[in-house]
Amino acid sequence: MPQKRIIKFPCGGCGGESVADVILCVSCNNWWHRQCDGVSPKEFQFLASNDVVDYLCRCCRSTGDGFDYAAGLQRLASVTGDVTTLAIAAKTEAIYLQKEPLKVSNCLLPQLT
Repeated sequence: MPQKRIIKFPCGGCGGESVADVILCVSCNNWWHRQCDGVSPKEFQFLASNDVVDYLCRCCRSTGDGFDYAAGLQRLASVTGDVTTLAIAAKTEAIYLQKEPLKVSNCLLPQLT
């Protein structure tokens, strides 16, 4: 019987192998394909390259009923630094908000501890 191939770093959305166009969620420690999180190539470049705000996947930035506005405001309120830093944080939250108009129900992987 052939052995089942074990995927070392599965995508948090589809469970597939995380090879290219992936980003790590700092909350659940799952890798996400750009497409599985619904992020455009331009948005992905911004999120992956910014060192001001940590990336959160759609499962961790959502209440299950859509974007968690209270958590988004808390993240913005916790930003320290200059105006540029705040602008990067605000743009990140705007990207998150655009992606979360609907309920999030198909997050495959449990949060890792």
